Amino acid sequence: PAAVLKSAQSSTSGSGSPFLRKLLVVFQFAISITLIIGTSVVMKQLNYIKNKKLGFDKEQVLVIPCQDNTVFNKFDLIKAELKQDANVVNVGGSTKVPGNRHFGDSVYKQEGANDDETILLRNFAIDEEFIPAMGMKMAAGRNFSKNFQTDATDGFIINESAAKKFGWLNMDDAIGKKISRPISVNPMKFEYRTVIGVVKDFHYQSLHTKIVPLLMVMNPNLYYVSIKINSDNISNTVQSIEEKWKTFSPSFPFEYFFLDDNFNKLYFAEQRTQKIFTSFAFLAIFIASLGLFGMASFTTEQRTKEIGVRKVMGASVMSIVILLSKEFTKWVLIANIIAWPVGYWIMNKWLQNFNYHIDLGIGMFLFAALIALLIAISTVSFQAIKAAVSNPVEALKYE
Repeated sequence: PAAVLKSAQSSTSGSGSPFLRKLLVVFQFAISITLIIGTSVVMKQLNYIKNKKLGFDKEQVLVIPCQDNTVFNKFDLIKAELKQDANVVNVGGSTKVPGNRHFGDSVYKQEGANDDETILLRNFAIDEEFIPAMGMKMAAGRNFSKNFQTDATDGFIINESAAKKFGWLNMDDAIGKKISRPISVNPMKFEYRTVIGVVKDFHYQSLHTKIVPLLMVMNPNLYYVSIKINSDNISNTVQSIEEKWKTFSPSFPFEYFFLDDNFNKLYFAEQRTQKIFTSFAFLAIFIASLGLFGMASFTTEQRTKEIGVRKVMGASVMSIVILLSKEFTKWVLIANIIAWPVGYWIMNKWLQNFNYHIDLGIGMFLFAALIALLIAISTVSFQAIKAAVSNPVEALKYE
């Protein structure tokens, strides 16, 4: 009768396929590990974006979009007034600022080239103080200057990518060259201007896109005022700028944004992806831990008498914990073998959305494996220690 009852107990308590239970635990942990890898990659890429040198200084740059067109008729007076504030380092104007999603395109060609040998360049207009206000560096030549009256009518500044596109691999070779854009199509006519400077490449758009050839002209009809400030008390400085600005443009509301905030909006989708990955990773780990806890409880219960015999024979608590944890550790390792290639493929495809991105190093995969292993061991150890410290007499009486 005891044998019959023991057999009946085994058949009811172990209902369901042991293989299926193990497979589900492995599958749950594989999903968890994949999500941990994804979360690590997204966080590291966003950190890379945040700390990458962009070729200009986006910190503490206050930008005012001009709604009042009369402002630029007295722009020199406004800049002089703003610079009286000790916290204002520089003030520049432009038709675009880094972080804008759309820049204009035009076709240009260098002097002597055929009419069909044109190159597409992004372009926008700036004043003579925009480049220093943004902390950009010149690779060759000089910046626009009001000391040279011809800069507004005959000068171009291009970036390094544009110089290379024209075939001037040595940046100094670009200085003094003439490039043009078409001013009429029928008949085809071009307006030639002289390259006076080459600015070092800077990321004027997000890191999703490669730095493309860019051209800047000097123009008084601008839209954005960029104010470089240096202050620990940002709110007081902004208030001071607002008071001065309203004296020149009282009819329009004072609106502004900070350049770094505007630039960070380009990565809103990535920040949302990080939150989704993190949330699902925690959820998947929780579900997998519940499954593992149930499996550990079931296995421990099945091996109650074995644990009692081992304790009577002199087995230590640690040896019993290791014995019960070893099998579950094997499942987590199998889950890693499944998750690693899946995680690598998914995140490698995701990183291809960026022209500038991190490399998928082994460290992120080892980190995910370690986290999963620690969670598994912590979950199983609770049941294992509980069984190991129990009275062996009670275990031996167990049927």
